[in-house]
Amino acid sequence: MQISYKSEIERKLLHLSSLWMVAFLYFFPYLPSVILFGSLVILGIIFEYGYHKRLRPFYFIYKAFFGNILRSSERSKKFQLSGGVYVLISAFIAAVFFTKEVGCIAMTVMLISDTFAGLIGRRIGKYKITENKTIEGTTAFVLSGFFVVISLCLIFKADAVMYIKGCTSIFFAALAELYEKRIKIDDNLMIVLVIGIILSI
Repeated sequence: MQISYKSEIERKLLHLSSLWMVAFLYFFPYLPSVILFGSLVILGIIFEYGYHKRLRPFYFIYKAFFGNILRSSERSKKFQLSGGVYVLISAFIAAVFFTKEVGCIAMTVMLISDTFAGLIGRRIGKYKITENKTIEGTTAFVLSGFFVVISLCLIFKADAVMYIKGCTSIFFAALAELYEKRIKIDDNLMIVLVIGIILSI
């Protein structure tokens, strides 16, 4: 069962609010980024496990902030991390394994393009590619991904190779997002990995 479109908007706005992580990755050195995002990952897992086990005060705090926007899979009897924790894991991986420019591009595409794909796909999506993905949503992902890559490459004064690799990575990231359930890796993590690896080659 899907959450309401209103709750989906709230969820995606929270998703977009994580763009502060991109700024932190770029402006702060390696060690503070690793410590901050590593700590937030641990804290996120603790709170989500506490919510799952209904442990006070974790359950009430987590429910107050995120209870209305959790998907059915995140409410299931089997413990499962939410997309929010995977965003934090992605930021941690970006800080540890990628350059600042690569990490910023990968994270920004994941946060912005996933938002566009989700909202547009649910609102006007008619032609399904997979069970819960549509041509309209995937097109929104690709176009917004191109915009992000080109914009950030301009800001970073990247060479032509970076533009080509960046735009190419969007197609592979879109495929990963499409087949998230088959790959069995959360798209918030998979998108960053795919783009980060291709840009780092």
